[in-house]
Amino acid sequence: MGDLVKTMDILTASSFEKREGFRRERIFFSPRDLKDNLARHPMAVGLQAVHWGMFPAARHHSVHRPQGAPEAILIFCHSGRGIYEAGGVSESLDSGEVLFLPPGTAHAYAADLIRPWSIYWVHFSGTMVPPLFAQLRSGTYKVRPPDDALREIVGMFRKSLRILEQGQTLRSTLAVSHYLRAMIGCCFFLGHGGGSRQLKDSHDLSRVIRLMQDNPDRLFSLQEFARSMNLSPSRFSALFRARTGISPVQYHLRLRMQTACQLLDATSSSIKEIANHCGYPDPYYFSRLFKKITGLNPSEYRREQKG
Repeated sequence: MGDLVKTMDILTASSFEKREGFRRERIFFSPRDLKDNLARHPMAVGLQAVHWGMFPAARHHSVHRPQGAPEAILIFCHSGRGIYEAGGVSESLDSGEVLFLPPGTAHAYAADLIRPWSIYWVHFSGTMVPPLFAQLRSGTYKVRPPDDALREIVGMFRKSLRILEQGQTLRSTLAVSHYLRAMIGCCFFLGHGGGSRQLKDSHDLSRVIRLMQDNPDRLFSLQEFARSMNLSPSRFSALFRARTGISPVQYHLRLRMQTACQLLDATSSSIKEIANHCGYPDPYYFSRLFKKITGLNPSEYRREQKG
């Protein structure tokens, strides 16, 4: 922690600020009229990305905003490490983590002195901002997206910066605002964990989800699912519902109906055969359940034009 303490001393005392920029940095600030147009555009009222940037190996980078910023801020630590203070919270920000700072909240952050961070950042506003911050776990402003999401986030940041390099127009700013929306989705909703405020442990649901996907024909008990994660049934059920919003039984049911839809679309198998493949020996019960979930009976679904 010694290097972080030194960094915070620099940060809070404001004894040093990097002024000359960072080698290969990229920064894009939207003109005021463009921000105004974006805020009024019907496809951007939810989320408007107004400032973007990338600082590689940003040694001595520090920011101190006692009044906060007018927009929300997202900082993605691509490599290295940093530290931040906000709302009475002081934490490190490590490679692969994303920091969300709400508008109007006093904050400060800095690159680690030993392993300075490389960061992508964006300032944004819109009606999505309050519900976004409601997703954060209590006591922190950061999330760690699943590993497969990190590549997506880096890719979308790079695409956004390439778009902005071609010139800032309403069209280009709309495009990168929608990339930001996708990044937020990666942070909070991709995988079975993310940054939801309900999560207080590191249990990985991927094993039990794979068990469901691989066995659409089996009717699992709650005890079987819980045993696969070494949890009690009540603890497993609470954890599963916190992360997915529905019960394990309902989740498996939706996966089975999803399999049925794919078989109805892609094969000429009879409804009885498909019902059996999905674990329903009674095709009439399967048909009633399928209609309850999809709104169509299997024959109607098969006749529907797709795409």
